[in-house]
Amino acid sequence: MPQVRRMAHRVNTLVGTGVSRHTSSANSSSSASSASGATSGGIDAMMKELAGRSMQLGPMVKRRIFEDFPDVPQGLELGWAQLPQLDGRFFSLGVFLNHKDFCQVALVDGKGRVFLGADPQMDTHELEPALMFGKEGDFSLQDDTRIRAGVSGSASTIGKVTERLSSNPHRPASENRSIDVVQGGIIGRDMFGRMAWLASWLKSGNRYTLEQMRYRLPESLRLDLEYRDAMAIAFFAAYMLPQISGQLIGFGAGNIFRRLNREAPLGAIRRSVRDSLDARGRGLRVSGLEDYFADLMRESGALKPSAGLEAVHGAEPLHLYTSSYSGAYFFTWDDSLNLAPALEALNIEGNLNRFASVSAWLEHNAHTGALPIEDTVTRAQAAQIDHALLENPALLALKPQSSRALNLDEPSSVSLERMVTTAAQTADEIAAKAPPLAALLVMPLLPRIILKRRRTVAANGCIVRPSPLCCGA
Repeated sequence: MPQVRRMAHRVNTLVGTGVSRHTSSANSSSSASSASGATSGGIDAMMKELAGRSMQLGPMVKRRIFEDFPDVPQGLELGWAQLPQLDGRFFSLGVFLNHKDFCQVALVDGKGRVFLGADPQMDTHELEPALMFGKEGDFSLQDDTRIRAGVSGSASTIGKVTERLSSNPHRPASENRSIDVVQGGIIGRDMFGRMAWLASWLKSGNRYTLEQMRYRLPESLRLDLEYRDAMAIAFFAAYMLPQISGQLIGFGAGNIFRRLNREAPLGAIRRSVRDSLDARGRGLRVSGLEDYFADLMRESGALKPSAGLEAVHGAEPLHLYTSSYSGAYFFTWDDSLNLAPALEALNIEGNLNRFASVSAWLEHNAHTGALPIEDTVTRAQAAQIDHALLENPALLALKPQSSRALNLDEPSSVSLERMVTTAAQTADEIAAKAPPLAALLVMPLLPRIILKRRRTVAANGCIVRPSPLCCGA
């Protein structure tokens, strides 16, 4: 029952001053009953508040009600409706009180943007979207296990950790037809008005797949979705329901990197671990990489109080930066540190880079169609990837090609040879561009060279280098 009250209050907040489908007298009576219901704890008044903002859909209006959506209070259902007055340019997201009574929460356009509001004909030109589908790149998958419902991937590739992990797909390439897909991120606006990464999506043809979602959604709500279903499910599962529960956070490494980029390092680390614990306590999904991040930070001592690294008057002594050359994390501090906290800071720095390397490996797998990815990786698999990268640092020393799958079993000699080959190719490219570059550098020096040569001309007219034999006189 408190869930229904929270959802009704949140829907009321989301739609703001949207145009109601009922008369003003009905609105005033529903507001009064809402206030009395809030004080008495009754649910009927809250349902009347939603009903006061609802509209009745005709039998010919196309709609979709998600009856199996998780964490939705009994008596309410989420879905979308294609209202005729929108002329196909937008469709509405909202709450269904029954099959025909619909309370709009947001509008979705054809460009992957969601705008909050109750008026189906509101002007979205100057509105900031609350959620967006952003494109990040194109790549090819070697099978359809990530985009088709009912296709079971190789359990050995996803689940076994006793064998050495290989990023090569679990089936030979000759047995699979590569599938071109578009990949992107689901970005939502937080309570401070900043956009934050929440989840990811894939598109193959005109069908969508939702990945890295916090909510435990069945395959029917994640795979092989049409555009309207994908936008609606992403809005409800990645944005609206987390807003109601007070935990609008992204999945996995995305949430950790967001905190590291915006907050003081130790506080960001501890809050990231707390986010994972809170999500698991609410029955939400937590990635194996998040679990391994907590292990690394616990090992480095970042989760326990440290006398020299704690915040003083709200300011931490450590500052986290990213190298523009290698992309690795490194700490700086304003004042001098004693030896013990300085060594602890270096230990935390090293483990942060270990975590970032494992995340980069999983991200590369996602872009090459290999497994595991962060959506499927376990804590043991993340630890095994970390161990392999420690044994062979040259494996990720250079940015890998997006079209080439990497193999954790690759010998270090092969990795080093690839580095040497890349260095030689880079040297050849620089040499090919060197003559015009050298000419540009020498041009300002030409007048000095000419003057110097004029001074060395001998009295007898010799234009070569003066010699005591012929020019001594």
